[in-house]
Parts: sequence; C-alpha cells; structure tokens
Amino acid sequence: MAWYVAESLERLLSEINASAPKRDKSADGSIGDASHSSRDSDHNPCDCHNAVCARDFTHDPKGGFDSYEFAKWLAARCKAGDEKRVKYIISNGKIASETYGFVWQNYSGSNPHDHHVHVSVDHPQSTFDNDKTWNWPPSGGGNGDDDMPEYVSLSGDGFTLRAAGDEWTPVRLQRESADAGNVHGETAWLNLGGAKFSGQVRVNVASRSDADTSLLVRWAEYRKDGDQGFVSAPMPSEYPLTTGGTGVHDEVLDSVGKNNRVRAEVKARGGDIEVSSVGLTALYWR
Repeated sequence: MAWYVAESLERLLSEINASAPKRDKSADGSIGDASHSSRDSDHNPCDCHNAVCARDFTHDPKGGFDSYEFAKWLAARCKAGDEKRVKYIISNGKIASETYGFVWQNYSGSNPHDHHVHVSVDHPQSTFDNDKTWNWPPSGGGNGDDDMPEYVSLSGDGFTLRAAGDEWTPVRLQRESADAGNVHGETAWLNLGGAKFSGQVRVNVASRSDADTSLLVRWAEYRKDGDQGFVSAPMPSEYPLTTGGTGVHDEVLDSVGKNNRVRAEVKARGGDIEVSSVGLTALYWR
C-alpha cells in the first residue's frame, strides 16, 4: 500500500494555505528524508496504515503565517480539550505534547524548529484521518472571507505517464474521503463553477525511467456545458524527480468561471513515470 499523509493534516494544510496563499513553503514537509527514516519519527509512514502522521509548516509572518503564534493557538486549543487529534507540537525551541497536558516544555532536539512548526497527530486511524475543520484562522474563513469554506478530499490509484507526446493526463480520483458539497464528479473533475478555491494535489512517484525526468503539474479549467472545451490554466509547475519514491505536492489558489469546472493534470518530461497513488484536497468558497 502506498504511503499517504494523514487526512487531518491535509485538511490543516488546506486551511493554512487558504489563510496565507502567498506564504513561503520552503520549510514545509511531510514524509521524512533519509535522516528521518533511520530513526523513530512521525514523518515516516506508520506500520499499521502507511500514513505519515506529521507535517511541518514554514514560519513566514510577512507572508501571512506566523508559525509561533499558530503553535501557541493550537496548544491552547489542545489544552482546553477543543482539539483532540494532536500528539505533539514543536515550535521555536519548545514542545507541547499530550504527555504533559500541552504545557510548553523546553525541546532538546538538534533542530529548534524556529523556521517551521511541527505538528504530529495521534493514532488510531479514526483520529489521524479525521478531517474535520481545525478552525484556522481563528477569525474564521480564509483569505479574507467571512464565510467558512467547504472541503473536499479525494484519492486515486497509480498509473503510468509516458514522456512521448504533448497531451496532459488528468489526475483521476476514484475515492472520496470528504465531499459534503458533492463537487466531485466523473473521477477527475471538481465542479466548482463560480467558486474560489485553494487546492493541493499529491502525486506519489514509484519510479522514473531516466535520471533527468521531471513531472509537470497544472490546474486546468474547462467549460462544463456546450463543447466542454478548455478555458485556461496557470503556468504549469515542473518538479525534477531526483529518485523513485518522490512525493510531488502542487498547490493553487484560483477562481472558477460560473459555468466551468476544474481538474489537476500532469505530464512527464525526459522519461516515463510510474505513479503509485494520487490525492487531492481543496477548500472552496461559493
């Protein structure tokens, strides 16, 4: 079974991105690197469900996300019993954990986490995959909106991307974890006509045929009715694949025309790509 990031943390990522769409993400992270894999870490997929139960979020007050203040806010909610999914939080040389009732303690690890905040969520799966809202930001609504957004969380099977040709391949999402607004349709589509949305798509790469292979990702808007033709897409993002097992995570903040729909699309460059699994989350306002 392919690894995935806990649904609760994907929801948190969506809310943070929606609240600060221009924030720096250079210190963001989910699955651990080689140094993490050699030790016990929630950044490594768990043995029971292959879920990554930790995420890092970059400290960027100028970009709209102060991770120090976020950590204090989250720890206070945990201490009050308003948030019960968190295992521990590390921020700016301090750690707050369920072990000590989310009272801040000095953190003795080699990384003080002054450039990002670390959030780990707890087992069992019903806890770490609970994708209810985190209520961030505290004022409600993201990106200046007064209304609370709706949420969709989807996942899909792997597939092969061939480097030949210039066609874009839709990211097909067969399974729904959350879709109260019924916007998911025909596997690849999000029927978000007239909505503003903050979306993230995850592409887990099992292998690539060439060392110089890269993955291109774009979010494309199409007409929903009539000829259902292509409308527009922002400039695609390109991700060099340094190894097999790379997890590509692409994000967008955009609006969809009233009679249109949107989907994530991918393309291989420089070599073929074997994708092991895909996932998508989005917050949207309509």
